[in-house]
Amino acid sequence: MQALTKKFYGNFYMNLFGKHACLILILLCFSFILNAQAPIDNNVSNQEQLQLHKKLRATESDKIKSDILQEYAWSKIHSNPEVSLESVNRAIKFAETGNYKKGLANGYHTLGMIHWYRNSYEIASTNFFNALNIREEIRDTIGMGRSYNNIGNLYFREKNFSEALIYYEKSLNIRSSIPDSVGIIYCYNSLAEVYSQQLLNSKALIYYNKALDLAQTLNHTKGLAFVNSNLGLFYLNSNKPQSALNNFNKSLSFSIKESHKNGIANNYNNIARALIAMQESIPQAISLANKSISIADNIKNLQIKSDAFETLSLAYSVQENYKEALKYKEEREAIEKNIFNDALTKSVSENQMLYEKNLQNAEILKQENELRLKEKQLNNRNLIAILSVLLGLLISGFFIYTKWRYQKKTNSILAQKNKELLNSNQALERFAFASSHDLREPLNNINSFTGLILKDAIANNNTKHINYATVIKNSCDNLDGLIRGVLNYSQLKSSNTIVNVDLNQILDQVKSDLALVIKNKQVKIQSSKLPMIKSDKTKIYQVFKNIIENGIKYNTSATPIINISFQEKDADWIFSFKDNGIGIEKKYHEVIFQMFKRLHNKEEYQGSGIGLASIKSFIDGLKGSIKVNSELDEGSEFVIRLPKI
Repeated sequence: MQALTKKFYGNFYMNLFGKHACLILILLCFSFILNAQAPIDNNVSNQEQLQLHKKLRATESDKIKSDILQEYAWSKIHSNPEVSLESVNRAIKFAETGNYKKGLANGYHTLGMIHWYRNSYEIASTNFFNALNIREEIRDTIGMGRSYNNIGNLYFREKNFSEALIYYEKSLNIRSSIPDSVGIIYCYNSLAEVYSQQLLNSKALIYYNKALDLAQTLNHTKGLAFVNSNLGLFYLNSNKPQSALNNFNKSLSFSIKESHKNGIANNYNNIARALIAMQESIPQAISLANKSISIADNIKNLQIKSDAFETLSLAYSVQENYKEALKYKEEREAIEKNIFNDALTKSVSENQMLYEKNLQNAEILKQENELRLKEKQLNNRNLIAILSVLLGLLISGFFIYTKWRYQKKTNSILAQKNKELLNSNQALERFAFASSHDLREPLNNINSFTGLILKDAIANNNTKHINYATVIKNSCDNLDGLIRGVLNYSQLKSSNTIVNVDLNQILDQVKSDLALVIKNKQVKIQSSKLPMIKSDKTKIYQVFKNIIENGIKYNTSATPIINISFQEKDADWIFSFKDNGIGIEKKYHEVIFQMFKRLHNKEEYQGSGIGLASIKSFIDGLKGSIKVNSELDEGSEFVIRLPKI
């Protein structure tokens, strides 16, 4: 409020003493420019600082300053990511000030790449989509090609290979039409990786070779390092360790030439993996894995360090040094746990930041309204004291003009804050979606490694280890179900695609999907002919499936019965799902619709406590309602009201 009051007084005195206020403003702007051009970081050499400072002072154009800082940030993206991050943030500010949309898109692109290399995939995702939106708006074809490729990488990482293939092909088509030869290298490589994951190895090899040939023709060392590394992994997964070793060594030499520390660390570890697969030079493999760990510590990359510990565990296992193998296995598990905890902490932190930003925006709007009232009162008092009766008409005109201008400015601010609030909510939903996917990756690694331990324990008839591994796998499965529940919840909160939905088809699909459990438990699902309604087909299916599953799960009857009926009213559809299950005490009728609320422990009934909360979120979004009528041991009836659309 104090800052806003000062802003008012500044405007008031500018009206009275225009020349002096303008002079002060010019001095403040000059001071800002000098501060903006201060050196970036003490870790950068003095010569680099002087050169950058000289370039920035040589121009008054925000556009050129943004390009200078953007280029500098890109040059430091591997060797000094902290300096790169600070530089690109300054480039974005200059682009915003100068309304330089292409520079703004390039800044978001670089910012996304910095966070990608830091394994902060949710932040990278937000920046990649921001860059794409701007580039599509201004038809920046080169930038669009890069953005399509980056978004393809996001889908590839989520193992959504069909969607990744679509974006990679979009990127290749645009880059081929320009042409963007360097970009085409990465498109070929991306297509090869998709086909490799789809087990189309001959097709994958064709695109890897295309990428290598083009990179060699252009003498593009970054591309040569990147493609050779991926081709090496392809050969290693195809059980061709000698070919893999050749490609990893090539990639290493190019990574060293580019001072790409991530690439150097990964290649040391990959070469060690190839040597282990060849069952030779195990001491050399151990040495290389330790080099990878040293670099990973230096660049603070936990994922590379985790991979190197896994390699050391494998190497010592080959040497039958099981004590050391177990040591590094436990070290890797500890790191994976840290990665998981870091991801969880980031999720909570990001949510908290978005929530606080929304509160701050609301407070600013409130303060603006209060300030407008105070400003009007103060202007009235000052003008009445200063102006004479003879200037009455002029004063009245001045008041009318001032009020109109202030109202226009306030309306503009309100519109902007509402837009920012909408963007914040959309970013929160995208964040929940991305983070749910990211949390599953370390969990899958834990689950896979536990499976190997269980397999080994079964082979050795080690009952104790079998029990331990089984408990871990069951816990992983439970946590995976919880994460998938959060993912479903975020998807149900997204915007709806309204179409005509035949509920009889929806019910038939649910019966088909639950056919095995229906048969095993001798479930009877009774229903009259259901209506055709307008709604989101996918989400209505989840509503039917979740309620029917609950009616089966929480049911101890010899023959579970679920009866579905409906009523049509003037403005609403009323649906009833009635079962003969265990029932719900009245005091829990509201609790069951809250996130993570369970009435039974997991030993009695499995579940995440998210299903009914997701359904309520979707129904609330349609301005409908859901409630339960139930008594303990007397079954339950879920009643859903959906407004007609």
